[in-house]
Amino acid sequence: MSVENPNNALTESIDSLLASIEGVYQKEMQKAPMMVLSAGDAFAGDMSSAEELEAAGFNEPQISEISLGLEMGVPVERYARLGYTWKQMQEIRLGLHAGLDTTVYENPLYSVDQMRELRMGMLGHVNVSLYANLVFSATDMHRIRMELSEARYRSDPTGYGYRFTDENSGLIIRVSDDCMDAFITLPGNVTGRFSANRLTKILRQHEITFGLLPLELERFSRDCPRDTEVKIAHGIKPVLGYDGHYEYYFNTNLGGAPQVNADGSVNYASVKVTESVTAGQELAAYIPPKDGVTGHTVTGIVIKSDEGQQLPPLTGAGIRFDPLTNVYTAEYSGNVTLQEDTYSLNVRKSFTIHGNATRFTGNMEYDGTVIITGDALNMAHIKATGDIIINGVVGEAELYAGHNIMIRGGANCGGKGMIHADGSITGNYFESANLKAGGSIEGNYFLGCSIESEDVVTARGRNSLIQGCQLRAVLGVEARYFRTAGGSKTSVEVGSTAELNVRKLELAKEMNHVSQEIEKLSEGRNKLVQLFGLELAESRPIYQKTSLAMEQSEKRLEHLQLEMDHLEETIGKASKAFINIQTVMEAGVRVVVNGKQKILDKDLKFYRMTFENFPIEEE
Repeated sequence: MSVENPNNALTESIDSLLASIEGVYQKEMQKAPMMVLSAGDAFAGDMSSAEELEAAGFNEPQISEISLGLEMGVPVERYARLGYTWKQMQEIRLGLHAGLDTTVYENPLYSVDQMRELRMGMLGHVNVSLYANLVFSATDMHRIRMELSEARYRSDPTGYGYRFTDENSGLIIRVSDDCMDAFITLPGNVTGRFSANRLTKILRQHEITFGLLPLELERFSRDCPRDTEVKIAHGIKPVLGYDGHYEYYFNTNLGGAPQVNADGSVNYASVKVTESVTAGQELAAYIPPKDGVTGHTVTGIVIKSDEGQQLPPLTGAGIRFDPLTNVYTAEYSGNVTLQEDTYSLNVRKSFTIHGNATRFTGNMEYDGTVIITGDALNMAHIKATGDIIINGVVGEAELYAGHNIMIRGGANCGGKGMIHADGSITGNYFESANLKAGGSIEGNYFLGCSIESEDVVTARGRNSLIQGCQLRAVLGVEARYFRTAGGSKTSVEVGSTAELNVRKLELAKEMNHVSQEIEKLSEGRNKLVQLFGLELAESRPIYQKTSLAMEQSEKRLEHLQLEMDHLEETIGKASKAFINIQTVMEAGVRVVVNGKQKILDKDLKFYRMTFENFPIEEE
């Protein structure tokens, strides 16, 4: 029976949705009015007098705008058309005088307010093409412009400074570079007085609307200082909040350095790999986020402070959460484990096997931590979701732990069985053992072992030894002695594995596909906004379906990105993988560092081998 790939079904659904949007877009665009101007509307460049302009059909306000344009030296032929009202002409004239590309709104079908929104958008250095469309009302344009202004300000709160003269009053108005202060100056050659109300109206005409200082306006109105710049508006800078975080009430840094015995060996019995807790004990507290303070520029741009981000709740077995105090407590006594990257907190009940674990007493699966006070002997089979802690030694047993494995004695497995941990494996010694760990592997010596680690393999102690092993570690390996005594073959391989690189290529391909889906959905949604305006578009089912599809794709991309980040971090660390020879590596040992490989033809002493300083030519 064939099973349909859910990702394929999702792609087909998105393609169908985009096809529907395109159909709606094409249908609506056919209804859009087209601008038509007759050749007679064009301004005749030889018209230099009011009489000639009036004879051409222009009224007095239009003639005034054309005359002002001629005085300013702007190309008045751009707006001296009978199809424009004098206010539309004024918007184009002001834009030309400011050096803007007024072709964006040189269309008599635009209302004066629409033209103004486009002009103000260009003055604010935002991408007006995102709303330069006749289907947008002036209100829609204003909302989009302010959203774009905020986005630009958040990315770079500089470059907003400008200074100009209000052509009606003669006042000089200046806005600071960060748009947080506004100033006015009354030139000495300007006559008359200005009331506070009139000053406010003038400032509002130029969108200086927030943070006006009434006392300064009144003082300016009363004193009329000449040729003196006065601050009359002050904005509010945003204040950042902080994200939520957890405080933990138990030791989260277990597995510290073990004690060193008098003979130079390491005492792994002194290492603490888990922490016991009792029922009702407080384990963690969540400190909620704090939102910042929203800022405002004097021109009305709202700078929303980043909201403090919530962290996901801690999940796992054996914990209880009190929403009133935000405190997590242990539901019962056991061993606590924490995985901060996945917000997983678990209290796992512990099961103790008193004495040795045999084929009878040690054949079990347990949701929690298993503690063996004696040895794990031949044919014992233990699978635990938490730790496995063995106070004695391990024989030909099969051990599988969802967390760490600690063997306080050591392991002599005769080449049989398996010691497998998703976390780390630690023991006094390992002989003829099959070891596999998602974390590190550590012991005094390793003889005749098969070893795989996604982290570092370390042989500690004065006489630490790796001999006769087939060893692969992603991040590195270190020991005093690497030997091939007795004809035993030793192979030490570190660095990025082929599987990691293959998975990275697969992830990159999948992420690119999802990113393209999101981009297409965003374009489709923007088309709907162009057609109907934001408010009306949001009420349409096709817009809502598109938003839902985008949300699902973005979550999918987020999960893929987390996996990619972890993978790249691992590969990045693997690129610096090392073999640390603290004393000697004997001739005959096979070494591989990120693809470079060689069987040593002579001893190598006191050397830290990496890809960059691989000491010999590769085969």
